[in-house]
Amino acid sequence: MKQAILFFLTLSTTNLFSQKTSTSTPLKNKPYTIQICTDSANNRQIVKGSKSLICSKGGKKSFQIDISWKIKNNVINYNGLIVKSSNMGGCMEKDELLFLFSDNTSFALKAWNEPNCDGISLFDLEGTENKKYSDKKLVSIRLQNGRTFESLSYQPSGDQMNYFRNAANAVQNKLIENVKCK
Repeated sequence: MKQAILFFLTLSTTNLFSQKTSTSTPLKNKPYTIQICTDSANNRQIVKGSKSLICSKGGKKSFQIDISWKIKNNVINYNGLIVKSSNMGGCMEKDELLFLFSDNTSFALKAWNEPNCDGISLFDLEGTENKKYSDKKLVSIRLQNGRTFESLSYQPSGDQMNYFRNAANAVQNKLIENVKCK
């Protein structure tokens, strides 16, 4: 899998698991946490975010964005974006994900995965672009199917606008919780 730099998140500091999360504030009240579970069948650690960014208009078309995380040398690292879509033109191929921020900056990502009919698109941001967007509010997201050109634009509201900022905060402040695997 490609080497990735934290998307919208600045991980310039080391984020070690050995440091315990703060118990003074319950993590359930945090907008985003990093969750770690250990699969008892193979003793493998699975890392995920506590929230997804769900984008839907009228319930007919939708897509869900999840940040993928990995553990390497006891450090939590960004591993990409996983986008699951529904009713977006069938099979997904060469999809594009566009972001617009509150200061009118924008950028587009191209999916790197093989074409599939499962509605799954994988995106990555390499380089230093993440530092430019780590503290900005998200005002619009658009997913376009590269095969059929069907698309959905979504304007997040409330805490959704801070989805990537909240994820950055979770990593930087070690808002890590052990959970049971489902």
